[in-house]
Order: sequence, then C-alpha cells, then structure tokens
Amino acid sequence: MAEISETLKQRDAEEVLRSREEAQETELTPCEVERYLAPPAQSAFPLEYTFHLVGDVANKTVFDIGCGTGESVVVLVHKGAQVIGMDISPELIELASRRVEMQCAGLPKPKLAVGSAYETGIPDASVDVVLSNALLHHLDLPTVLKEIRRILKPNGRFIINEPVRLLRVLNTARKLFPDRGNISEFEHPLTREEYAEIKKFFVLKQERAFRLPFVSLAIKMGTPYKYLRGLLLLDGSLLNHFSFLRSVAGVRVAAFSPKSLA
Repeated sequence: MAEISETLKQRDAEEVLRSREEAQETELTPCEVERYLAPPAQSAFPLEYTFHLVGDVANKTVFDIGCGTGESVVVLVHKGAQVIGMDISPELIELASRRVEMQCAGLPKPKLAVGSAYETGIPDASVDVVLSNALLHHLDLPTVLKEIRRILKPNGRFIINEPVRLLRVLNTARKLFPDRGNISEFEHPLTREEYAEIKKFFVLKQERAFRLPFVSLAIKMGTPYKYLRGLLLLDGSLLNHFSFLRSVAGVRVAAFSPKSLA
C-alpha cells in the first residue's frame, strides 16, 4: 500500500476544514429509506437508479466511500449489507453515527471510520461493492481508483453516481452559473478524459445518463422539489427516447467491475 503524496495529504487537510463548516450547517433529519430499497431500473431519479445497481447486498460487504452524514449507509444497513462507511471528516462521521442511531435501531451496526479515500486501511480484495456518491470529482482520480481496485474482490462491483461533463462547451457554460454554498476549490465535474480514466482500472457494465442542462439550471436556481420532480421525470423520458441527448447530460450513474491487477 503506497503512501500518498504530501500534496494529497494537504488536499485532505483542506477538505477536513471545508467539511467542518458543512457539518456545522447540517440539520440532522431522518433520510428516506423505503424508496431506495428496491427501485426500478427505469427510475428517472439518479439516486434511485444508483441503488437499483447496488441491488441485493444482503450479507455482502459494502464500502460507502466518502459517506458524509450517512444517508446511504442507512439505506445499505436496511438492505442487509455489512456496511463500512468512511469519510475524511470527523464531524461528518459523528453526524453519520447519530443518523444510524436514529434510523437503524435493532439492525447490525455499520463500521464508521474517519479516513482518507486514498488510504482506506481496508484489506486487499475484501469488499463486494464500493459505492461512490458524488465523491470522485473531489479527488485525485488515479490514486483513489487504484485504492478502490485494491480493496475490491475480483468479482466485486464499483458503483458511481457522479457529475460528468463530456462536452467542453458545458464546462464553459457552467462558469456562467457558479455553484452556491461551501464548494472545494478542487471540486469539478469529471471531464471526458477523467471519466475515461475510470475505464483504465475498471470494466463498464451498466450506465445511464441523467440531468440535462435545464435540470441542472433548475437545481442551481433552488427550484422547490415539488416542481423539480416533474422536471426530473421529463429529463428521464427525454434521455430514454433520444439517445443523442445523453452527451449533454450532467450526471452518470454506472456500475463497473475491476480489471485484473496483472
């Protein structure tokens, strides 16, 4: 297990500080669980489709990398998985622990730990599923991808839900509508080249595109969910019927299997 560079250690340290502010602003309320236990393959909602790809993980070891306040951890516990949740932020892990106590009473406790995605400390080939919800675009890709491949079993699965901009013009347009809130200076949607980097380490098995530009704009403008839901349903229908639109969608949800280490 190679030691990470001083540059990446510094990036981790800065992320700890940013996440501390995020944790201080977070009001812990129960997260939705039922809708994510067995969502349909045709769901128009990225997170529902993410958990469709997760599938049946009863008694399997699932690593939620960058677990934040533990929303996905709670769902995975309810799905019967043996869950490991890790985040670089002690404050976010504390919130995740409180969320588990709030919503997982009587169920097997997940293992929650503070740690770097670059150096997880998890044994080689010991994890059935690694779940990454909006984490990769914060990180140095080659380093974290090597670590994920290391810990996955040969028949394991790597499932991502990540912002991706395949067209350079979309990255230019994004600058006209800057993100609001507490955003890391390193955070950016994955480019076409960065998304292709994943395929150097993993084999793509399933993939769907979500979030056409009008949805992304609505989210940036703070559109209430009762209206946003209708836009997401329209988004799903358009992407399902018109494949040429997928190149301009802003999110990719995908399942990968690890390539051989040989």
